[in-house]
Amino acid sequence: MVLSLLAAAAVAGPSSTSDALDRLSEVLELRLDEGTLRRNDVLPALLVSLEPRYEVSDEWFATRSIEVLTTAFGSSGGLRLCEACMAPRAWVEEGSLTWQAGPIGLDELTRLDEQTRGDAQPAKSAIWLDEQRGGVSLRIVDLGTGRVIFAQNVDPLLIENKNSERMGTLSAELERRARGDALAQTFVDAALYPGQHISLDFTDQWGKTNANLTGVTLSVIDPVV
Repeated sequence: MVLSLLAAAAVAGPSSTSDALDRLSEVLELRLDEGTLRRNDVLPALLVSLEPRYEVSDEWFATRSIEVLTTAFGSSGGLRLCEACMAPRAWVEEGSLTWQAGPIGLDELTRLDEQTRGDAQPAKSAIWLDEQRGGVSLRIVDLGTGRVIFAQNVDPLLIENKNSERMGTLSAELERRARGDALAQTFVDAALYPGQHISLDFTDQWGKTNANLTGVTLSVIDPVV
């Protein structure tokens, strides 16, 4: 019973949204440092949604989320909070009156930015950072092309990251095998009993499914020191 409880606690881990935001800050810092995410591609940005999932998070979630984004991208002036983005929207055109509620499109975001930014630089991207069950989700989309610049679910223990990395590695391996790319391997084998020997193996797996194996082995039997 005690072991079961301990196992359950280890699997569950911390469920605090605040911890998930801390992990998100670390993830963004790493992505920026390695160059897979660039500030120039993101800023200026429209903060479309900072939506808490639970009532207990309502008072602080938006403020803490903005703090995380400001720390990552280093410019509060480049982040524009769009309060009208998720509210019901109405606009008048010649011969028509349109009223819309619910998720907003990129064309509407661009229109709202044009109407409210004044002389400032047009927004390059839109950001959705929302609280989810067990963590937070972040999505950054290029307003010009619709390209997803960054998208990730983050939990306190980074389990989502580990699962995503594992599945990404598996997909890359399956694609490599489908292309028939060779896989080179090197092995070192040493034994003292019952017969002393040292071997160095160079092998190459090739073919459509890497089912073929070619290689060379260099061995020293009963070496004398």
